[in-house]
Amino acid sequence: MDIVEYNRIKLTIRHRPLLLWLLSSILAAVGLGVISFQSGSALTCQRAAQTGSCELVNSGLVGTEVRTIPLESLRDASIEINPRNENNDTYRVVLLTRSSEIPLTSNYSADSNQQESIASQINTFIMNQDQVSLNVQQDERWFSYLFGSLLIGVGLFVAVRKGKVVTLSFDKVRDRMMLKQRGLLRGTTIELPLAEIVDVTIETIRDAKDRQIERVALVLNSGKHLAITPDADPFWDYKKVAHCIRLFLNLNSEQSSGKTPQI
Repeated sequence: MDIVEYNRIKLTIRHRPLLLWLLSSILAAVGLGVISFQSGSALTCQRAAQTGSCELVNSGLVGTEVRTIPLESLRDASIEINPRNENNDTYRVVLLTRSSEIPLTSNYSADSNQQESIASQINTFIMNQDQVSLNVQQDERWFSYLFGSLLIGVGLFVAVRKGKVVTLSFDKVRDRMMLKQRGLLRGTTIELPLAEIVDVTIETIRDAKDRQIERVALVLNSGKHLAITPDADPFWDYKKVAHCIRLFLNLNSEQSSGKTPQI
């Protein structure tokens, strides 16, 4: 919250929710990363006489990687436990060759039985010279897509619902109070003559969960209250806002009752 302008003629208060924008951007970026860097895998092996090869394809949104493994160099398939996850073990299949270890997929899975079944199919093919082909696929990207989409959705929800730029201005020359709220999708503007404002109050109301929350409101000639700040927003200095408006409008009462607004 910033006091952009404050003089004898005009008072302008503006709030840009920079931290909320940052939070929503981080959530959306993490969600996009979760979706982008997950991949599915397909291992296809063909055996012909004493030779053969396996083709490992890892595909994701960022691209497809194809790797050819000579069948004669393929020794075993084993289960690898994620060393960075100490609380809940996750697993993936690793292909052992003469010179290296090749993960079947970059993703780890919580389903150990599935991983053991895949490893068993590969090992059976390696040992059984009569089996001429093998086709194993693994794709659990649906969970990553669901989780990533949820993060993106939360980020967008925060940006749309809470990430509004609020500009509150009082102009004695035009005899107008103007409240502008601009969001990603739409904006609203409220205007009224300064003569209609008789007081400023920090009122206490109850939300849908029966919690007490505060906001700044203008008390009008009609007795109604017009809320001019978001409810219970820690980035607004409610006392400072009310004090500045009261001084600018030459309102005498320094503290007014915070009664629930009339409908």
